[in-house]
Amino acid sequence: MRDNQEVIFMANKQLEVQRMLSYPQVCEIMGFSRSTLVKLVDAGTIKSVRIGKSRRVWSEDLQAYIDSLRDLAKSPRRIL
Repeated sequence: MRDNQEVIFMANKQLEVQRMLSYPQVCEIMGFSRSTLVKLVDAGTIKSVRIGKSRRVWSEDLQAYIDSLRDLAKSPRRIL
């Protein structure tokens, strides 16, 4: 039998469900065009995977992109 600490940890652990988003879904969430998304994917800024003939973006990768924008906005700006 497991000790109490391990059981408590397992009871409190939240399961994160990753979801794959289509390009139209990503564009709707982010509010930009498909061509902008394609440019970001081609540049490696947003990761995507090919499934059959279509491409998908993991929700976790989209969140990482959003977080990077937030971090960029918080960083101090240099004045030239």
